[in-house]
Amino acid sequence: MSCFLRIFKGVDVPTSSYSYYQSKNPSNRRILFKVHDCTVPRRSAASIAASAAEVEPARESGRSVAFQTPLEQESGVKGYSLFFEPTPEARAGYPHLQHLWDIGPTAAPYDTMHLVLLNFVPHLWKPFAGLKLVNKKKDDEYIIHKATVALFGQELAGARHTVPRAQARPVRNIDAHHKLFKAVDWMHFIQYSGEVLLVGRIPGAFYDISMALSRACRLLLRPRGVTKVEIEAIDKDSKYFVANFYDNIYRGTAERLPFCLSTMTTLRDIVHLL
Repeated sequence: MSCFLRIFKGVDVPTSSYSYYQSKNPSNRRILFKVHDCTVPRRSAASIAASAAEVEPARESGRSVAFQTPLEQESGVKGYSLFFEPTPEARAGYPHLQHLWDIGPTAAPYDTMHLVLLNFVPHLWKPFAGLKLVNKKKDDEYIIHKATVALFGQELAGARHTVPRAQARPVRNIDAHHKLFKAVDWMHFIQYSGEVLLVGRIPGAFYDISMALSRACRLLLRPRGVTKVEIEAIDKDSKYFVANFYDNIYRGTAERLPFCLSTMTTLRDIVHLL
């Protein structure tokens, strides 16, 4: 389970501590979920309550962790929760929270800024900069030459005087300091510098993927609300980003499963929360 609005089937890899969420099963090509026209039922207060009612007895009865873990992974629910599905005692003690319980999973929306800036943007930069290789392949067409990545850092360092320090941290060298980048650093990259730095330096299809995320971020992260038309634009660009990331970077193979982190499917929740 990768997010709290929908249940997606993940794949556990014995050599990794992660579960991966691909759109198609690489072994038999069976479709696991669709980015466009997704028909996977959305979770509700009732469905979360049912999952909690299944998991909680296993916890209370002292069943082994090996027995509890598959139940929790399948449903994404580890037991009773004050905001999602409270215990009978909590219901009696906090009647003023009834409205949140009726709303269900959308009562606790994602922190969009950190979800996007500390997950999607860094995971887009890593393959582009050759920091995430598959079977040590260094010839993927989206990988930017090391000398060009170093040039990115020099160009960003040279632009420091154009960004007021009172506004944010100084612009940092992405080649040398990407591991130390915080949300504000990635925000500058995806909203401003990335559009200029990447153009002409990666193939057009991958540039378009990055620009779709950039356009969505410019609406999602601004300090005022969004209109219905703008929400539709975010939906269009986020679907384009996810669908093309799966098609062009993941490519539907078992060896490229590490690109299918749970946050890729989570992006599909943001528009519903808006």
